[in-house]
Amino acid sequence: MLTGNKRRLYLGYWARHPSPANPTKYHTGLLLTSKNPKSDEKGAVIFHANNRIDADAHAETWKFEARPTMPRTAKLAGCMLLGKVPPKFQVEVITELLSKVHVPSPEDAGAENWRCRHWILDALTLLQTEGVIPELPDSLTKVLDNGYEFVEKKTQGNPIYEAQLYTCDTSGKEISSELPGFNMN
Repeated sequence: MLTGNKRRLYLGYWARHPSPANPTKYHTGLLLTSKNPKSDEKGAVIFHANNRIDADAHAETWKFEARPTMPRTAKLAGCMLLGKVPPKFQVEVITELLSKVHVPSPEDAGAENWRCRHWILDALTLLQTEGVIPELPDSLTKVLDNGYEFVEKKTQGNPIYEAQLYTCDTSGKEISSELPGFNMN
């Protein structure tokens, strides 16, 4: 069986506006793409926990989201290759798995100062256990931090969009990117 065209799962770092309540510069999520995706097609899928203000509840509400996206967007500053996904894990299977990752209620999220990185840590644990990605070489927090530090060092807070996306391995070492540049025109 040919395995050279397996889909890739990345840990993505999307630029965000830091705030006093959340000084983190990057939103984190998972990005599933084909090998060498085209920049103008919505052939990728983003999996993440995102927050919105619920006007009725006057609270920040976190929800799991899985949606089609282009492999490179204006806010995607860099990523970490987590691994090639075995063919038996189709998008629907991964979505179903990740939908089971805990997302707290608004009250619990506020009390715990819960953020997207907490969802990522739980998601990575599940993905390793289920065999979607290989066992990671360091603690999950260390792996997440390796990517954050890599993206911050490469972009210095100012991502370059026309070039291929800055990509690292799980140790934070730069690797050749399969993700295209973003056409700003």
